[in-house]
Amino acid sequence: MGITIFIFSRIGKLIDSYYDLEKNFVLIMSLIGFAISFYVVYKQLKKLNK
Repeated sequence: MGITIFIFSRIGKLIDSYYDLEKNFVLIMSLIGFAISFYVVYKQLKKLNK
């Protein structure tokens, strides 16, 4: 979970530095990474409870 969020935040940082923006994409990509991580964990927990 943490690796996914870290990778997405790094991608956001690269996009921000490429387009010379403030931390807009870092925030957006971190939230996307969190949502994907949460979804994967939710699916795994749902599978365990069956």
